[in-house]
Amino acid sequence: MKKLLSLVAIFGLFVAFNAQAEDNYVLGGFEASGHVVTGAGYQTLSKQGTAVGANDLNGNFPGVLGSYIDNSAAGTKSLMKKDHELLFFVDEVELDLSKTFGENVRFRSDLDFGAAGTYSRSGLNGVSIEQAYTTANVPVGNGLEILLGRFNTPMGFEAVDTSDRDTISASGILRAGLRPVNSTGAKLYYAFSDMFDLHFYFINDLTHDSTVAEAGKRNVAADEGSPAAGLRFGFTWGEEGSENMVGVSAAAGNENAPGAAGKKLTYIGDLDFSLHFGDAFSLGGEVLYRTDGAPTGGVSAKYLAGLLNLNYDFSDVWDGTFKYGYTNDVKGTTATAGTANLLGGGAGGMKTHEISLATGYSIADGATFKVEAGYNTTKADGGVGTYAGYGVGGAFSYNF
Repeated sequence: MKKLLSLVAIFGLFVAFNAQAEDNYVLGGFEASGHVVTGAGYQTLSKQGTAVGANDLNGNFPGVLGSYIDNSAAGTKSLMKKDHELLFFVDEVELDLSKTFGENVRFRSDLDFGAAGTYSRSGLNGVSIEQAYTTANVPVGNGLEILLGRFNTPMGFEAVDTSDRDTISASGILRAGLRPVNSTGAKLYYAFSDMFDLHFYFINDLTHDSTVAEAGKRNVAADEGSPAAGLRFGFTWGEEGSENMVGVSAAAGNENAPGAAGKKLTYIGDLDFSLHFGDAFSLGGEVLYRTDGAPTGGVSAKYLAGLLNLNYDFSDVWDGTFKYGYTNDVKGTTATAGTANLLGGGAGGMKTHEISLATGYSIADGATFKVEAGYNTTKADGGVGTYAGYGVGGAFSYNF
């Protein structure tokens, strides 16, 4: 019995020693953070169903609740009538992990959790890898950062995560994947000075690289053997905490299906800006142009889009936002041969206008409550016609 107790004691000391050693290894340079976003709201449309061409890349509508309404089949899920939505949602739960190895190597992963039963953001069901990359700093000039993995594409103004935006809703630019949002590839970053910097990257494709099947709107058979290339040249000035930023981005790549005859490239141009006027007022936004060149026998797709985001801090805890978004699918479903049809418009194209008024209240450090009212109109050609929608919602965002 004594021998048994001795063995148990030795085993316990061994486990405790190893646990302490492992803790020291993990905790060295290790950080964990994340956020949770939950909310509720009401939204209505003057027409219902997929026939109105309202759905974009992930099968969702414009508006405050657009990312949470399931439009995967004709009609919509509803607690009221078919053209009304009154629902609660869990936008996402995100866990961010990072680990540094010495002074020059760093690993980071952002994991997004969602489920259909919680009315999470469209396309998020289960665990999605938003980011997962390793960076290494090379002592060249001011320091060259080399990144390999999956990352938020350095293009545009609007943040990927709802917790980082002034509004609950995301614009059509972000929802439809008119520009790449999360990409898998490699990136170089170099800061020439405190004012000028450059991102240069190679990524698998230019169409909202997602881990979720996207209802046929993304050309999932795209030639992954020919990665796309892009860059963003940034200019920053102003006081710390209220910096002004202007970015010019360009990208090109092959989005045609493998084997297509006479392949043509996709081109994207984007101008983003964030300007501060005094301590309280800021103006941000972007302008985007995209063309998807079609192979022989096809029609090239063209998209125009823009976003304005005006934010004013009324006090240390209250702020207000006016946001306007515009997307124009110039050629609509006529441009589908070998290219992605991102906005799901009618045969002749589709124009969408989205207007939002929002306010945010800072409850405590990291905790914010947002309220947003929105109105949108969509004009889709090809016999679909025009429809309008409006809604209101509130969301609690907690960053930990």
